[in-house]
Amino acid sequence: MTLAVGVLLFSVAAMGQRPAVAPSKGNPSPATRSATTRQTAAQPNADGDDDVRQIEIIKADALEGFRLGNEQVRLLIGGVVLRQDAVTLTCDSALFYPDRNDVRAYGRVRINQADTIRADSDSLYFDGDAQLLRLMGSVRLSDRSAVLTTNDLDYNLGTRIGRYRNGGKLNNQGSVLTSQFGTYLSREQTAFFQDSVVLVHPNYSLFADTLEYRTDKDLAVFHGPTRILHENNTVYCEGGSYDGQQEVGIFTRNAVLDGPPQRISGDSIVYNSETGIGKAWGNVLFTDSEKNLVQRSQYSEYDETSRTMYSTGRSLLSYVLSGDSLHLSADHVRSKTDSLDRRELFAYGDVRLFKSDLQAVCDSMIWRDADSTISLFQDPVLWSDVSQFTADTILILIRGEEVHRVNLLQQAFIVNEPDSLLYNQIRGRLVTGYFKESELVRMDVRGNGESIYFADEEGKGYLGANKALCSNMVIRLVDQQVNRISFLEKTDAIFHDLKETDFRSLRLDGFSWRLRERPKSRLDLMTVRAAPEPEEETGQALEKSPGTEQQPAPAPAPGPEQQPAPSPAPPDAP
Repeated sequence: MTLAVGVLLFSVAAMGQRPAVAPSKGNPSPATRSATTRQTAAQPNADGDDDVRQIEIIKADALEGFRLGNEQVRLLIGGVVLRQDAVTLTCDSALFYPDRNDVRAYGRVRINQADTIRADSDSLYFDGDAQLLRLMGSVRLSDRSAVLTTNDLDYNLGTRIGRYRNGGKLNNQGSVLTSQFGTYLSREQTAFFQDSVVLVHPNYSLFADTLEYRTDKDLAVFHGPTRILHENNTVYCEGGSYDGQQEVGIFTRNAVLDGPPQRISGDSIVYNSETGIGKAWGNVLFTDSEKNLVQRSQYSEYDETSRTMYSTGRSLLSYVLSGDSLHLSADHVRSKTDSLDRRELFAYGDVRLFKSDLQAVCDSMIWRDADSTISLFQDPVLWSDVSQFTADTILILIRGEEVHRVNLLQQAFIVNEPDSLLYNQIRGRLVTGYFKESELVRMDVRGNGESIYFADEEGKGYLGANKALCSNMVIRLVDQQVNRISFLEKTDAIFHDLKETDFRSLRLDGFSWRLRERPKSRLDLMTVRAAPEPEEETGQALEKSPGTEQQPAPAPAPGPEQQPAPSPAPPDAP
């Protein structure tokens, strides 16, 4: 006991001045300050009262009083217990300054506040008037389910706010959070962390520069660049929150959700880990590296369970085919992927397609990976090089990532512009167009076939046009120009000499040249769609020039062959 007393007396001499962290209490000397003055100071105590009470000595194995300068000092050794209102302090030894109303405690220090907060440390400074604690060495602060550990902690008993500046760790219901700087608000059950913040949660790991954490709700709020690692994906954002109880994340400012091979980014993303549903707003970009697919929109929603995705806000989708990108835009796009990883995509509302060798517009579309078919509905128009296709429904069949065949169902009409204002035309009930290396090489007409084509004699220009009616016919093309027509049944044909005919009058019923609507680049998919051309420019119902006559041709026009075919060509044969 004598040795311990000597050590403490040496400490008293060395600590004659108060620690730098303690606030100033005014100019009067400690000896002249009364207990009444201390108790009426305008500082709330640990219970929230306005009066600050004197620290009381409850118990000690040994107690010795002496003066240091003009101050009273109490030396307490062994089983020390001190109390102020609802705060109880225990330690191995302590120096108590009754005039200052503060304590320096050493060895197995423990503070209990209202039986809710407990703090342990190697040593402690307690300013009873200011209600301030400075805990040093192996600090452990327990509050309900949260445990904060550090080597140096400042704690205000009145506000119940603690701060550390040299690294700390917070454990809460299985979550472990570490940082260089931290502030813990006990009443709000909230902690703020800065510098090298790491949160290891049972369901994810988080790395941030600044983080707010609600211990009662297991809620992390991000303030600044943050990266979150889940089992199957990674999130980056610069703002937002993650609710550990509900497993719902709200990510804002440059938010990115990366779950290879898929990745989605946007101004804001909401993701529910339990349901697997994610929603994104503002400049949304979705990519799938396995399918070579990129999709842009203003709003997108993805369901991991059903593997469905819905996008709106003028969605733009780009898909790589044979080294060339097929771009699709629509007001709304919905896709679903089956168990065999085959995608089915639905687009509706001003649908537009652009590929370097193929363009289309319609009001709704279905794209199925299972049969590699793109179906266009509601006033569809398809363009390939100098040819235009229209029908009630258009089916585009893709084989080997190239357009293989186009089926025009009901009211089929094909317009081919071999020269300015000259239009080869084919119409029928059903028309099938075949492609080879992305070039139209053949068209089969089945039912109610009609055609107008302009005969071009090599080196002499166009001589005239042949108009023929034949229920079924086969048209062969070379370099996108009509090369030969085979009529499979009896033909009613009329040849029109261009010298005697107004070529603008050579129009089949239903003719419409809709070039103004044709997308010319990927950028045209996102602009306001061009209106159809005025009727007078399309040539519909144009009257013939005065004096023109139609007369039967004595022989087939130059170029085409008029001959019966033994049988229709196989449907897939070019």
